[in-house]
Amino acid sequence: MIFEALAKRKPRWESDIVEILRRIDTKKREENLPLLYGETIRIAFVLVGRSEIVSHYGAKPYVERVKFLVKQNNVNRIYILAKKTRNIEVAQEVVRQTRGLFRSADRFPSNPSEKIGICFCLER
Repeated sequence: MIFEALAKRKPRWESDIVEILRRIDTKKREENLPLLYGETIRIAFVLVGRSEIVSHYGAKPYVERVKFLVKQNNVNRIYILAKKTRNIEVAQEVVRQTRGLFRSADRFPSNPSEKIGICFCLER
């Protein structure tokens, strides 16, 4: 598996991130994972995708979560992950509404026509 190969080549903290991403990628819908990591460098993941949240509330709960992570948990970097067109649109709205809290915002993949999955990295 690609995650295992990457983990073998990377320093410990990078292999930890690879392991976290593998767990997120393979988790079951109902499974809850810790999404806040680190002591010195605080990293958090925001998963946009629960249809009942997206359809009823849109970006609002995700925006509130990002703001909470920054203010209450002193998070340095937040990864916003989404799959499927509607969730990607909501993730983009979350970035638009919280962009001012961060010094940089990167998008992976960078191709805006990509509608399969996306990751935004917001860094303070």
